Amino acid sequence: MKYKYQKKQIFGKRLKVPKNILSKVYNCTLSFNEFIEYELDDKIPTSCLNESDRQILERFGIEKAKKLDWELLSYRYGYFFGNLNTREILMSIDPTVEDVNRKLYELVKDRIRPSDYSSQMKEVYSDRLFDISQDDDINLKIEKRNFNDGFLSINDLIRNWDLYKDKDYSYCLQKDRHNKFNITKEELKEFMNTFGNISKLIIDTTNIYTFIHVLNSSKKESEKHEYIKEITDSILEKEYQQIIKLSNDEYKELFKY
Repeated sequence: MKYKYQKKQIFGKRLKVPKNILSKVYNCTLSFNEFIEYELDDKIPTSCLNESDRQILERFGIEKAKKLDWELLSYRYGYFFGNLNTREILMSIDPTVEDVNRKLYELVKDRIRPSDYSSQMKEVYSDRLFDISQDDDINLKIEKRNFNDGFLSINDLIRNWDLYKDKDYSYCLQKDRHNKFNITKEELKEFMNTFGNISKLIIDTTNIYTFIHVLNSSKKESEKHEYIKEITDSILEKEYQQIIKLSNDEYKELFKY
């Protein structure tokens, strides 16, 4: 295509680009992706880019800018995410950092639902996501979706532990409105390693958040043992009152405490 230029055009040669791109060049609204796609980096000044993209380019340089996760930077997260602006966060990063994307991911990974991660982030944090297959039954699809969105409580995680145990469920713990003691992934895993065989009994008969918190805050082993015995005795009492029904294996586990 040939274009007619004004007498005061700012370029010495005609730019072989579509008309809509040329218009953006003159209006200084060109995106960085368009800047690279049409190989304009050595043909036009950076002032032809929109202001936000130009600031990023000037801060990090063209080679690092080419490697940035522009999909993530194009997102505008609203009220649900505290009006998160990924570009503002990016601009706070030291431009000498070697892997800028990784640094950005670390700063935003707990402020965005894993289901809303960019494509590159989903690859980096694949353990925070489930692939949902058409072959999954409806209940499994719901479970996986809720995990990807961070909508699972500690009780939910424990009830289906085999599904979640090898995943990074820290985002779910952070968003769990009942997790007022800020129980961490490591603390939940320790609980399951110790009490996994009776974990469902515990969540059915006591407040799991309080249970884990008390154990973590108790400094003496004797205090922990006494508290655990109190809980297990309560479970046995409920069975005696026929409120719950215990299996032989559960009996054996409870009597260990």
